[in-house]
Amino acid sequence: MLQRPLGTLERALLLSDRHSPLNVVTVLQLEAPPSPEAMAAALSELQASQPALRVRIESRAERPSFVEMESSKLPLSVLGRPAEDAWLPLAEAELSRRIDVAAGPLFRCAYLFHPDRADLICTFQHTIVDAPSIAWFLDQLLSCLAGQPAGAATASELLPAAQTSFPAAFRGPSLALVTAGYASRQLREEVAYRWETRSLREPPVHAGAASRILTAETDGELTSALVRRTRKEGVTLNGLLNAAMLLAVHRRLYGARPRPMRTISFPNLRPFVSPPAQADSLAAYFSMQRYTIRLDERQSLWQVAGKLHAQIYTSLKQGDKYVAHLMSEGLIRMVTRLRSVRLAMTALSYTGVPKVRPQYGPIRVRGLHGFISNVDFGPQYTAQVSLTSGRLVWDIVYLDKDMDHRQARALADEVQEVLRSAVNAPA
Repeated sequence: MLQRPLGTLERALLLSDRHSPLNVVTVLQLEAPPSPEAMAAALSELQASQPALRVRIESRAERPSFVEMESSKLPLSVLGRPAEDAWLPLAEAELSRRIDVAAGPLFRCAYLFHPDRADLICTFQHTIVDAPSIAWFLDQLLSCLAGQPAGAATASELLPAAQTSFPAAFRGPSLALVTAGYASRQLREEVAYRWETRSLREPPVHAGAASRILTAETDGELTSALVRRTRKEGVTLNGLLNAAMLLAVHRRLYGARPRPMRTISFPNLRPFVSPPAQADSLAAYFSMQRYTIRLDERQSLWQVAGKLHAQIYTSLKQGDKYVAHLMSEGLIRMVTRLRSVRLAMTALSYTGVPKVRPQYGPIRVRGLHGFISNVDFGPQYTAQVSLTSGRLVWDIVYLDKDMDHRQARALADEVQEVLRSAVNAPA
């Protein structure tokens, strides 16, 4: 029987889920869609090949483990598709609908079917997925539906917890020294942040806040111009997009007044473990890095992006992504108990070009979206961004007690304005 203890990040994600549902929701929009029977068969085939889709979480003496279910069940609901945007309220509801981890499985799907167009909404408990493995899952599912070779061998075991494959400096006796150094830097940064914001408004923690979603796009012409300019300025697209969202929130919610602002980025750890973890197994192989940037009304996007890029580069060079992963459980345990401070103002995950192709046999992929539940101590504004068909697709999540839909849309428009204004602006 498949069984393994949860790793430190997985336990952190489970702790967060106990406080407030923590789901990853993906939406596939299809033309010439497969029948509900074909979709059920393809999902069943994937469930049989992926151990993570057949497990539940068993907790004994606060040591949770993934345990294989005695009998697998396919949690698929087939629904009608009464309108083009019918998927939106369902996807939004899925962000706040907890998965029963003790019963399993740790995913469910809803298929909004019409013979011409359909939408597949897949919800995963965050302990078993990250961005690369979700992209792989969707590609495999569509390949199977189109009768194309999927190229995936049946996995007999769960991927091990990420920290078991970290470099030697971040395992064993040497770990204490690097952890102490990281903790010391974090403490100094926290003290400085608290001092500088002692008389400034901080985002309140709203108990019972629910996740809300919206989507936005950066058109192809602007996207191409931004990519060219990032190369010229020596910053990453991920850093630029993080900076743009941070600036927009600073202007809209904080009046552009001088103050430190915090944002969160999510390094992918799969290339950095030994051996590298391929995307053909569902697992949570990522870290959470928080950065503080001091902003005022005079700073340009390129200045902020440059500062953020320098912080990220230094952090990654020091190996902070490993230590942050290892310390994630303690961090989440603290913030869920205190419930008095927000982790950051913004968070952004840039996933690059999706692995999902535009066409699988007769099936055409019209759209692909991804959202992650926010929590009351989480950022005020979060986004997953992908580079799809030459344009940037923004999947945004905010909390209903922080802002309404009109305010969230105005923020999304402000992000696009920040990007447009930066194309020809001096660095």
